[in-house]
Amino acid sequence: TRTPALKLALSALDLKVRGYASDSRAPRELELNTNWNKGGTLALRGSVSPQPLSAKLAISASRLDIVPLIAQATERYDEISVTRARLDARGDLAVDLSRAGKPKASYKGQLGVADFTSIDLINDTDFVRWRQFALSRIDAKLNPTSLVVGDAAIAGLQTRLILDSQGRLNLREVTREQSDGAPPAPAAKPTVTTVAAPVALPPVRIGRISVSGADIRYSDRFIRPN
Repeated sequence: TRTPALKLALSALDLKVRGYASDSRAPRELELNTNWNKGGTLALRGSVSPQPLSAKLAISASRLDIVPLIAQATERYDEISVTRARLDARGDLAVDLSRAGKPKASYKGQLGVADFTSIDLINDTDFVRWRQFALSRIDAKLNPTSLVVGDAAIAGLQTRLILDSQGRLNLREVTREQSDGAPPAPAAKPTVTTVAAPVALPPVRIGRISVSGADIRYSDRFIRPN
């Protein structure tokens, strides 16, 4: 599968860097303001150290069109298409790449995705839509990994579950990763294997989850007549 081109249009870009020095380890003060595609705005303010790369940035993002980014991340899922999604974020991001192979990062703040629309390409119908999905009081960390969310709220959720004539549920089919077209490998001879210990999942805590205005529909095309 060929990776789709990432297309972003940044306009009215204003970048300021202060405190430039020959020492690559010295932090530079950075301020960035730009328009993002149609109708989005992004502002970054904070400090950046080029070598090794580390940054502490305050982020303010409004109505960022993230469909191109989603297309990059879901390129191997050919049966679903996200046609609309806008990101809002306000918080503090820290990144530290000083240790090779073990990046550290953290984000504290809020994050939301609005006006989300996706299409089930197998059945040629809407798949999942929502008006607003918002996470507040986020405290996310990488190495060690953990996630705390104060509130998770989704409004205007709409989805349609379809059981097709072959007894397959569209939720499973459209989210199934596609193969790269290579023929399956021949079956290997039986071998004795050692089962590895289960990997511990990172701690996740969500204080409250709220759903409002949800509409979930189900169509059964397997049972006849339907």
